[in-house]
Amino acid sequence: MKKRQVTTVLLLLASLAIFGCRAAEPAAPPATEPVPTAQPTEQRIESVPTAQPTDEPAVSNLQESTRDMLGFYKTSPAYQAVIDAGVRVVNVPELGSFFALWIPDSYAEQEVQRVMALVHGTSDNAYSTIAGQLRRAQHHNYALVAVQWWMGEGEIYLPTDAVYQLLAAALEYVGQEYGADIHKAAYEGFSRGSAIAYQIAYLDRSLASNYFALFICQSGGMHDPGPPFMQSLRAGNLGDDAFGGQHFFMYCGMKDEQWGTAMCEYMHNAEQTVIKYGGTVERFIEDPQGGHAGLLKTDAHYEDAIKTWFELTTR
Repeated sequence: MKKRQVTTVLLLLASLAIFGCRAAEPAAPPATEPVPTAQPTEQRIESVPTAQPTDEPAVSNLQESTRDMLGFYKTSPAYQAVIDAGVRVVNVPELGSFFALWIPDSYAEQEVQRVMALVHGTSDNAYSTIAGQLRRAQHHNYALVAVQWWMGEGEIYLPTDAVYQLLAAALEYVGQEYGADIHKAAYEGFSRGSAIAYQIAYLDRSLASNYFALFICQSGGMHDPGPPFMQSLRAGNLGDDAFGGQHFFMYCGMKDEQWGTAMCEYMHNAEQTVIKYGGTVERFIEDPQGGHAGLLKTDAHYEDAIKTWFELTTR
């Protein structure tokens, strides 16, 4: 396996505390989608932006395994199939979670060694998420990492800053161990994983880590007034170019089973906000017949997202 040094700048990345606030998926009547919290309680706590130091996962100490520290290997129906397909597990004790990874057999031979980071939706797990993407990754020869941010119980989720640290650890690991071009990565967020993508994009830019060439946001947008991150953004506290240089691919379905037509309203809100604050929306798909998972289920749509990513990373 290839080895390379992690740069000083990137090693300092996760040592910076990032926002504790979260861009929760908007509420839709009559049901209300719960807000993620990293506390072992149902209490919903949002914090204001801070810049205090925090512990950093030591990438050099991470090791591949076949079992995760949270026990999802016991409960996920997709677990054995993805392990048989070559998926490996890397526990990150400092963050109390793990990521799953898959590397193509011919990865070292690729001109650009791309990696896609997958961030699941509500009450899901890394194994089922990566299982749904293996076919496309195998066809296009890019690597996959899937982070686990639901803690497996109730409404307990990692806060967005910890999700970013987990993503950073995963990307640094595949860069160090497999030579991945980690600054040409794609972020693919589904539902709740899409709803936090905008804050992840801001963090990626503001910390100058620049991991992600494209954010694929599907069925998780913005609403008013939104969580503290959105309030800070709209108050001008984050400047007028918070998404400057960031690229987005967005999807919504007008027949969303959970949110109805409101989801497209939320996604268009996200589109307008991203553009207002300096970002670029490369493509927006509003599928009149599409559902909540329509991007994942429609090959033409998803191939469009992959094509956009590849074009951005060959410029």
